[in-house]
Amino acid sequence: MCMMNSINKLIWVFMNPFSAGALLLALAFALSLLRRRRAGLWVFGVAMLWGWVWSSPLCFKNLAVWWETSEGYPLRVEDVPQADAIVDLGGGVGGVIERILYPDMHSSADREWHSARLWKAGKAPIVIPSGRNAGIYSKVLLTDLGVPESCVVCENGAFNTEENAKFVKELLLGSGGVGELEEEKLASGGVVNSHNSRPKVLLVTSAWHMKRSLLVFGKYAPELEVIPVATDYESYNGARRGLCWRDFLPAVETYCANTRLFHEILGYCGYRWLRK
Repeated sequence: MCMMNSINKLIWVFMNPFSAGALLLALAFALSLLRRRRAGLWVFGVAMLWGWVWSSPLCFKNLAVWWETSEGYPLRVEDVPQADAIVDLGGGVGGVIERILYPDMHSSADREWHSARLWKAGKAPIVIPSGRNAGIYSKVLLTDLGVPESCVVCENGAFNTEENAKFVKELLLGSGGVGELEEEKLASGGVVNSHNSRPKVLLVTSAWHMKRSLLVFGKYAPELEVIPVATDYESYNGARRGLCWRDFLPAVETYCANTRLFHEILGYCGYRWLRK
């Protein structure tokens, strides 16, 4: 698994917008050295246009809003149905190490916050933070947010979304299923429907990550009934203010956001068309 994860990251190094732009600039320079200046200028122009598109807020506002909202995930906690467990795909919380006694909340730490919100609303009796070292990072934040430690069941091994799906399924169904977790959680007031042959889980992750997550869970954990509960909508604030001149100006932070979005779209297409 670690080897496959490394290979995927290596492939991404050569397929992200920055690498593509750098290759175009290198090609333009090579053409100029070969005295093919007109072709070099054309390629250079394409490279500049490519860089502007991926660094412009205009691109992010349109592409990200469509990607995050096209499926119409429930926005209010009141609209979320009851389930057997809340699955929190971690990744937005920094480590607890010497000199840093509490977890740092990164941009996607909304996942832990929203998982705690759902638990407090009584939507499920347990929260399952999934991801490498979730017991060190996510669990600390969840308990700080009011979820009792007895109601947090950690999956600590997953390096990526594919492993999130596989390991959460094993945790719920591998040795007795959800019913086995019921005994552990009854003392804290949680009730898990052990008679449900297909456990219902609320999948909590960032809105930009949800499409791929649903696809991966559908492939690797079809035994679970997965209900999407998206959070961390990063595109809304800029989209609400309408079009303005600043949307045409390139920005480093927008380039990073568009690159991450491109990574999600590429990953989604890879799972949908190449990993059938």
